[in-house]
Amino acid sequence: MCGITGIIALTEKGKQSLPFIDASVKTLNKRGPDHCDSKIFKNSALGHARLSVIDTSEGASQPFCSEDGRYTLVYNGEIYNYKSLKQQLVSKGYEFATSSDTEVLLHWLAEKGANGINDLNGFF
Repeated sequence: MCGITGIIALTEKGKQSLPFIDASVKTLNKRGPDHCDSKIFKNSALGHARLSVIDTSEGASQPFCSEDGRYTLVYNGEIYNYKSLKQQLVSKGYEFATSSDTEVLLHWLAEKGANGINDLNGFF
């Protein structure tokens, strides 16, 4: 099972903690031994320790960013109905770089917003 971690910095002093995301991710290595990575933003940081299941390529690793950089996703779980969701997105013109449920989830939530969670079948 994967591991996720994050930091939210509400003050300038808090921003000094953002680089610690790497150390935080490393503590999760046993939860996700296949790949560990993190991404630092202006006021936050996200980290993910990956246990590869569906798409084992490095391109499907997290934090997963949209092509335009607007959205970034980390999560732990599996979306069972990701193939049918992907078909719906492809019919709307979405293109995919991976065969991962993570990329489908990112595009699905970008398209549907928070209510898109109601369409998911899986665990997370």
